[in-house]
Amino acid sequence: MTKLEIYSLSNKLIGTIEVSKEESYNKRLRMDKTLLDYLLVSGIKMPYGCMGGSCGACIVEILDGAEFIDREGSHKIVLKSLAENEALTCITTIKEFDNNPTVKLKLKFEADFTIK
Repeated sequence: MTKLEIYSLSNKLIGTIEVSKEESYNKRLRMDKTLLDYLLVSGIKMPYGCMGGSCGACIVEILDGAEFIDREGSHKIVLKSLAENEALTCITTIKEFDNNPTVKLKLKFEADFTIK
């Protein structure tokens, strides 16, 4: 199980999303689910646009746990414009589920959100 802790722009913990390895694969699309998938399902009204790592609307700051995610997706060129502690949620996936890792993400906008 991997925990995603989501923080607001003002550093307030919004909520925690727990994801298991079994839940990380989208059988219909035959690919790993992205952080954006988990955020949207959890009730965060997250901005996004292209869903492919080009527009930058879904950017978050990684506060902790960067080693447990794969932020490259399929767009390594886009990463050149991101800071080391930033990720585009639409192309970022979880790569570590053992030992109950925690990934802390900070939204870069004030959001209208509810965590279920």
